[in-house]
Amino acid sequence: MALKNIILSLFERSWGEVDWILPVLFQLKRLKPDWHLIIIFSEEWRRYNPVLMSRTLHNELVKVADDIVYLEKGSNSIPGVEQAEQVKIILKDENDVPFKVAIQNTFPLAKIVTHQHGTTEIFGQKYNHPRNFNEWEKKSFKHDLALICEQIEAKYFYDITANAKFGVVGFPRYDKWWIKKLLESKELKESMEAKTAALYQRVFLFNSRWITREAPADVIDYITRSVAEIVLSDKRNFLLIKPHPRENISLLPSYFNKYDSNRWMISNLHTTQLAYLSDFVISVWTSVTNDVLSVGKPVVEFYRFIPPNSSYEVDKEGRFTSVSRLLGLVVPADNKDEVISHINNYFNPDADHTIWKRQQEAFRNLCPPNDNASYRAARLILSLVDPSIDKEGLPFIQSAGTPITGEKVIFLEKDEIGNPILNFQLKRIKACGMSISSILLRELALIFGSESFIMTGTFCEHLAGETAKIFKEVHIAELAADLYQIPTMEEISPFNNVRIYHSANILKGILSNLKSNKIMFWLSTHETAGISTKSRTNIPIIEELRAIKESNVTDAIILINNMRYFQPIAIQEHEAQSVRKYPSVQEALNIIYRINPDYKFIVLGDIAIAYPPKYPVTVSPAVQACTLSRNFEENSSDISKILEAETFIAYELSVNEKKAIQALYMDYFSFEEPRIGGYYRFWRGLTFFGEKCYAEAKNEFLKAFELGCNHWRFLWYLAKSAQMSGDIILCKRAIQIVVQNAPHFEPAKKLIEQINNIPNLNHI
Repeated sequence: MALKNIILSLFERSWGEVDWILPVLFQLKRLKPDWHLIIIFSEEWRRYNPVLMSRTLHNELVKVADDIVYLEKGSNSIPGVEQAEQVKIILKDENDVPFKVAIQNTFPLAKIVTHQHGTTEIFGQKYNHPRNFNEWEKKSFKHDLALICEQIEAKYFYDITANAKFGVVGFPRYDKWWIKKLLESKELKESMEAKTAALYQRVFLFNSRWITREAPADVIDYITRSVAEIVLSDKRNFLLIKPHPRENISLLPSYFNKYDSNRWMISNLHTTQLAYLSDFVISVWTSVTNDVLSVGKPVVEFYRFIPPNSSYEVDKEGRFTSVSRLLGLVVPADNKDEVISHINNYFNPDADHTIWKRQQEAFRNLCPPNDNASYRAARLILSLVDPSIDKEGLPFIQSAGTPITGEKVIFLEKDEIGNPILNFQLKRIKACGMSISSILLRELALIFGSESFIMTGTFCEHLAGETAKIFKEVHIAELAADLYQIPTMEEISPFNNVRIYHSANILKGILSNLKSNKIMFWLSTHETAGISTKSRTNIPIIEELRAIKESNVTDAIILINNMRYFQPIAIQEHEAQSVRKYPSVQEALNIIYRINPDYKFIVLGDIAIAYPPKYPVTVSPAVQACTLSRNFEENSSDISKILEAETFIAYELSVNEKKAIQALYMDYFSFEEPRIGGYYRFWRGLTFFGEKCYAEAKNEFLKAFELGCNHWRFLWYLAKSAQMSGDIILCKRAIQIVVQNAPHFEPAKKLIEQINNIPNLNHI
């Protein structure tokens, strides 16, 4: 008798691992009912997750699995596996702990598929920040395919992988069929939770959280006590309490014991089920808020905390700001009174309920109604081992060089007679795992005829490997010892056209030995965030441009990375106790024009491109406007042209270019250090201003100031947005500074006259 094909699904110690993949397991069994599905729990599982902590997920696992195995410590033996070749697929979340690695090594022919831990927590990850570079290799994991929900997540998730291949499948957890299955389950309908909730006028759900460094005991104590008092002081209310799976639930009853025990209940049903029973939900910082939104219920995030490290997103007061708040998925509450206010608003039929509508809209934008994500994921998984699987409608498997937008063509178009041209527009041109997409490099090489690629700074092996496929010869100069080692890894090992130099001052030597004079430069050694080794002048970009000038290369294509750092201010790097002094854009541009006075120069997001004018290239007015805005110099720029360009950004961008500029900051917000990258926030604010979203514009302008945008014209836009949003005090403070610095700017003088005539403001 033929041996059965086997799928292994590995879980270490968290129900979050189960939640994401469970609907996909049902679809795998639907597609391959004769395949054997074995669920494997680590030896730690029972210690961390008693079955009753999530009885819904446990019961569904029992239904779908052919076998459930609890490993003994140190054992890799899987009952039911007679030959290693039977195991076709191994499923696991992104954390490669020893027991998962051991099983992967036991079945080397199996295809490894990683999936997420949880659903939207990945939006908040900062693993790809260069400061954490030494952690990357620790967090790297082997896989043949990784599954993610949306394209944007790739830049957080896949920069850390050793082999970045992934497919965007959607949100299996929020497939309509799966939600319906949970809500129509017998265990919910016959549960004590459902029967008791039906007896009360208003039902509340509290999603609590365990005590961690990010959720310290005093914060959790304040939140839990406040929720108990807010809800249970009203006898019309019933409170359901959903603990975090790793929470010590023995502590919870002490918060509620003084209230009638019939009016509160600690539950181990699924959050989606409990939210369905509830009228209003209060959550601590947790991604299960999306479970609440998936059944159309309102949710307040009750959380306020100053984190112990700076890797978390923080507001202007230095307080933690969760990713759910950033995405508009929760209505925030920072204290007990704000929670009460939101509850009163929701239950008042005459109140403005816009905040709850916006919350649902944000969720639907993130997770559009779908019934196919789990089916799509299952087919994509099986396509790795079964060529008969129908591939229609499946996402293509992307790699490190794929743009984060998912486009297969970026700027390449055809002119009227069918010849290829480049049409530069505002787009997001980063790749997943790379600072520039290999698709863009290929398009540039085609139009400019580049054959030699010279890269100063490696940063990751993906870029080195991708350029080896495009150019006849690739030369990499790198001074930092750790980074110099990276391109020796597997991605470039098949190529013999790559040379690596352990030096940052070798451009002249490289240029004198090139086989082709059709050159493209990628200048990226200027220190980005503390991991690159400094040259004797700290930031070597100016040295690199001078080396090109002295080598008499006059028609090369010059790409310059990390333009967010180019501003004439010193930046204190606290970790290294050193000062990084970057040039302004104009300082770099002055040398570029000495190389070739006819060069065209544009800024595309975080990358600048200089090229001779003889090539078939067009540039959109939006790119020209951003370039002019970015090249501003205090004493030499024509301020009227700058303001005209920024007015264009505010009011005249195409829909696609506006979307690109509003999303641009997302590619770099995890790099936002003091006085860095403010232009991305500033341009985003301009688009909000043009849409008459003045409060949003004001917030972006304030963020731009925090990040170093401090010319009076920035304050002019802040003053106008503050005026239009009703913040007259901020408007007056901003416009006073504008008038002091630009006394001949007539619009500012008129505005300050208007403000000065407002009663009761003259004392400010």
